[in-house]
Amino acid sequence: MRISHLLVALFLLAGLCLLGEMVWHVGMTDLLTSFGAVGWWMVPWILLESVPVVLHTAGWAVCFPPRHQAVSFWHLALVRLAGSAINQVTPTATLGGELVKVLLLEATVPRAAVTATVVIDKTSATLAQSVYLALGTCSNSNFSFALSSGLLMETHFA
Repeated sequence: MRISHLLVALFLLAGLCLLGEMVWHVGMTDLLTSFGAVGWWMVPWILLESVPVVLHTAGWAVCFPPRHQAVSFWHLALVRLAGSAINQVTPTATLGGELVKVLLLEATVPRAAVTATVVIDKTSATLAQSVYLALGTCSNSNFSFALSSGLLMETHFA
């Protein structure tokens, strides 16, 4: 048995144990009451949350070399979700999930190719977030300057 298969089984078992502990701690009636309060609004919320997952997975799929693009889109999406889950629940500075992605895909794609795609994906996502942050900061600073100098007040009340 490969180490990646053992890790997948270990993480699956740990996740199921944590899910069981949460359900036991919260209580099944309270959990069902909460789901009942949300109702059908859960469906559009899940659909809305799936858009970035699909787009990010499509971007990651493009990073694979042509000879290694045999991995299915949905398999990549599940691997991406598993990596994101590890990043969100462990104190690994959003890098532990990247290792999990490599381990989950190394059975179908050589480790070097998977590692390269994960690094490209993480770097491009970080660059995109940095540009988005910089644009937001510049936009907000221009708005703050206009507000503090009274330019907005003059245009709205003139």
